[in-house]
Amino acid sequence: MNALRQFYLEIPVVTRAYTTVCVLTTLAVHLDLVSPLQLYFNPTLIVRKFQIWRLATTFLYFGTIGISFFFNMVFTYRYCRMLEDGSFRGRSSDFVMMFIFGGVLMTFFGIFVNLLFLGQAFTLMLVYVWSRRNPLVPMNFFGVLNFQAPYLPWVLLCCSMILGNTVWVDVIGMGVGHIYYVLEDVYPTLSNGYRLIKTPYFLKRLFNEHIERNFQAAAEDRPGGFPWGGEGQPLLPEDIAADGQNESQRIQRRLLLPRRNSKTRKLLNVLLFKTTTMTTMLCTLRHFCLVLGVIRRIVLRERRAIVSQSWCRACVYVIYWFVF
Repeated sequence: MNALRQFYLEIPVVTRAYTTVCVLTTLAVHLDLVSPLQLYFNPTLIVRKFQIWRLATTFLYFGTIGISFFFNMVFTYRYCRMLEDGSFRGRSSDFVMMFIFGGVLMTFFGIFVNLLFLGQAFTLMLVYVWSRRNPLVPMNFFGVLNFQAPYLPWVLLCCSMILGNTVWVDVIGMGVGHIYYVLEDVYPTLSNGYRLIKTPYFLKRLFNEHIERNFQAAAEDRPGGFPWGGEGQPLLPEDIAADGQNESQRIQRRLLLPRRNSKTRKLLNVLLFKTTTMTTMLCTLRHFCLVLGVIRRIVLRERRAIVSQSWCRACVYVIYWFVF
């Protein structure tokens, strides 16, 4: 029992809180303490009857207890913890801000696609962000398919299509994850880029992260700044000569180094990077629209011939997207 308690307390705070609330919500529904009708996402009830809790409970319920619930919880716990222990280590407030950003966007998109519960989409957003931040991690799918981490969300999307589940959950999760990845990891690295998603001060204060880490103490407060009464050990003439010789060698190397960072080369690199980025974004947007168009035909048309033809076209477009 103590080992289980210690394992639970070692889980990062945000991952521990989110997975615990998800499990408790599903258990409450299983024990008939709460009805799923009180938890699902309904904009009409939220606006007209002020049932604000539905904005949160739509991300907490993963269906009845079974194999699907088990896999969803494993995925949520695994990738949520790897994110918090990895790229968000020491930045729990930024991790919570990612939760809020993703939840707001998914709620907005959920209005148009009529989704009742968004927990699976939220899990896929976590998987997408982790996969893009760890592109070199090898993955194995049931011992059959080997691939790199960035392809994991697409493999899960194909599995949902094969099993006949609604694909809008996966599409929304991947779309929101990609938007967060671009705004947080891509755009700030550009020449004129900056962070658009800023964590509020009260979240940093809540996790005790509001203290400035780059604080420089005053000279009199730094270690070794107090005159203890001794005058120190005098330098020998050999040490002074050696220091002067080393300094002259450093100056000579600095003068002989070529000027690598010229303004013309910087300008050319910026132009090349922007051109490549715009071309890649346009190609990705075009392929994404093609895949969405095929998925829409699959959802709207019911004849088998059209569905099978659309399936083939969807697979071709997805493979083409992977390669190019």
